[in-house]
Amino acid sequence: MYDLDVQFRRAAIGHIDSVMREFSDGLAETTDIPLAYTFGQHLRSMGMFAALWTEMRTAIAFNREERIKLEKRIAELEQAPQISYNGIFAADKQYKPGDLTTFRGSLWHCNVATIGVTPGDGCCWTLVVKRGRNARNST
Repeated sequence: MYDLDVQFRRAAIGHIDSVMREFSDGLAETTDIPLAYTFGQHLRSMGMFAALWTEMRTAIAFNREERIKLEKRIAELEQAPQISYNGIFAADKQYKPGDLTTFRGSLWHCNVATIGVTPGDGCCWTLVVKRGRNARNST
């Protein structure tokens, strides 16, 4: 499983960089920035941080919802029936969904948990591969 936190951190850092570039207007490229900090610059900085904070809160909320959805989907997939071959059919054996068995030369898939229901009787089994003809020469 991959680490969603690492992906989120990378996305957040990239987003912060893009917001900072949007508000910087090339200030980082000038070498003689005055030391005086005007009220206009203060308002601009506050606006930048407010926009950044809003964007980050939105990104975190979206990431949390997506993460919950992904974790739920992974749990569903892990609970899905696993396919396993159980050899020749035995009436006294319990079969669970996803089990495969051979009965009278054909391969059958178990749809629901069952004991004693013969493949081909009822809706518990689905035919996967029908028995073929004997491959020997008639001579």
